[in-house]
Formats: sequence, C-alpha cells, structure tokens
Amino acid sequence: DDLCTRIRASLIDDGLDRRSTDPERLQLLRQELKRRDIDAFIVPKADEHQGEFVARRAERLQWLTAFTGSSGSCVVMARKAAVFVDGRYTLQVKKQVSAKLFESHHAVVTSHLTWLADQLTSGMRVGFDPWLITDTERKRLEKVCEKAGAYLVALPDNPIDSVWAGQPAAPISPMLPHPLKYSGEASAKKRKRLIQAMEEARLSAVVLSAPDAIAWLLNIRGGDVPCTPVSLAFAVVHASGGIELFTDPRKMTPGLEAHLGPEVVVMETDALSAELAHLGKRSLRIGVDTNNAPAKIPMTLRNAGAELVNTPDLTMAMKAVKNTAERDGMRNAHLRDGIALVRFLAWLERTGSK
Repeated sequence: DDLCTRIRASLIDDGLDRRSTDPERLQLLRQELKRRDIDAFIVPKADEHQGEFVARRAERLQWLTAFTGSSGSCVVMARKAAVFVDGRYTLQVKKQVSAKLFESHHAVVTSHLTWLADQLTSGMRVGFDPWLITDTERKRLEKVCEKAGAYLVALPDNPIDSVWAGQPAAPISPMLPHPLKYSGEASAKKRKRLIQAMEEARLSAVVLSAPDAIAWLLNIRGGDVPCTPVSLAFAVVHASGGIELFTDPRKMTPGLEAHLGPEVVVMETDALSAELAHLGKRSLRIGVDTNNAPAKIPMTLRNAGAELVNTPDLTMAMKAVKNTAERDGMRNAHLRDGIALVRFLAWLERTGSK
C-alpha cells in the first residue's frame, strides 16, 4: 500500500495523472508563446529519438491535452487549438480531450499540416522543437509556411518545458551489457560490418539516433522507456572505427566500460550539438537518416558545412537478419509468453467458476 501511495504521488507531482484536459495548462502555454512572439506551436507525441514509446519527461502532448494514445500531435494558436490522431484513437481523444479547448481530427482526413495551412496568414511565426520532429517533417512544415507567407521558427528550447511544473527528469536507468550468449555476435564484428557499409557509401561518419540501433550495435540494454529494453542515447560512428556515445554517464554500470571497449567514448548528451558542429566544420561526408532522425541533427550539420547524405539507418537490414542465438531467444520468449498466458487463463477460469 505504501508503494502504491508513493507511485500515485509521483504521478500527481509530474502532472500526468489526469483524465481530462486542464485549461490552465493551455493558458500557460499560450502566455509563453506570446512572450516568445510565436503564433502557432507544434506539439508532437515524440521524443528526441522519434520512438513509439517515450519517457515520462517527454509526455508533453499528454501533459497539455490529457490524451494518452501512442501516436498523435497538436497545434496551439492564440485562439484555436487542435489535436490530430489516427483511426485507433478517434473515440479515445473525444473522451480524454476537452472539445471546448481543442478541436479533434482524424489525421488521415485532416492532418495538422492541412489544418495549419488553413489557419496561417502572412507574417505569422510557427514555432517547433527541432529535436521532436524529423527533417522530412520540417521540410513539409516549411512548404506550408512559405505558401502562407509565414515563418517557420526552430526554437532553442521547448516552451512546454518552461511551464510544466514538476516535469520529470530525463531517465537514468542502468545501461547493461547484453551477453554474447544472447546477442550471438560480438559488438566488434557488428561495428566492422557497419564500417564496411559506410565505406561502400563513401561516408566519413554516420549519426545514429535510434536507441534500438545503438543497443544492437554495442550489445547494450536499458530501461529508459516502457516496453522496450533500450537506453536513450545518440552515437556518432566514424569510418576510422571510433564511436562517440552520447548519453548520461550516470547510466554506466560496473564493467560496462570494458564491455564497450576503448573505441567507444562516452560523452554527455548535451555535447552532441558541439560534436556535430565540429564534424561539419571539417566538411566531412556524414550519413543521417533524415526520415527518422530529429531535424536538429541535419540542421546543425548543414549549418556547420558538412556534406549531408540522407542515409537510411545502415543497422536496420543487419539487425533484421537474426542469427542462431537471436532466433533461439525469440522462440524461448514466445514459450515463456505462452506459459504465462495459459497460467492466466487457467486462473481466470478457476476464479470465474467460484
């Protein structure tokens, strides 16, 4: 009971334990946008890694609207606001989000881009967090703004973070080695394969922003987000063999440094922008998956002078081909899952018959 009380208290403290929209939060955000001279602001259901699951710190859409679905977005203006969801959530959004404060739309019928295009007038300033949308999405927004004579503004920090009282800190769950008996291939061999693919593409370096790609490449695991055993991080992989891993060093567990090896240098997440700018100044040919990486990465590289190459994540095809140990792990996981389900169904049958 004490544990449940503490958990509930923590949920209330970070402002996510709500079942309906809080109008005060929308008002606070609008005041902050007015202070920054921003006429419209994009709020996606995303974090810096564009994953399906996000840490509580990144639940900005939920904090603002009370919508808890795994996919969606929102646009806030001075007098209007709207939430956009896919077909899975058209009923849920109406139950959770106040219709007095937010319009709700099926994103396939009316996307946030279409809605925004109808609202914009010449001279308006549309703000976005470049860490929370991809470069591909940024370009779409740019076209909408240009057509309306509006300006797209990349904000240096997120306005919601400025008004979210009790916003949780970034997660620092332990980063753990993934043993060879489960991975089936040493990280050194995976890196060698990746570097070979980079050389074939004539890339000096690639930037990885997907935590699952980094987890596979370095044989590490973590618990920073729900439902996925990854540690939130970025990585810059050089064709010369060196790797910079950008994460919170407090996640490092005993023995992990030896597991990663001398080629991997762990740096603070905040150091990523400076490293990207440094790479750009050297006019190197850098690979970035612009369809999935946050826009901040290619924007920083371009501004610094790098030759940016849109490169689909090179680890994707590699990790899709499972080795023997991985296939055995998948089978064993399904067996454990099946046993758990059967036990639950047996308990349900016994309990229901009483």
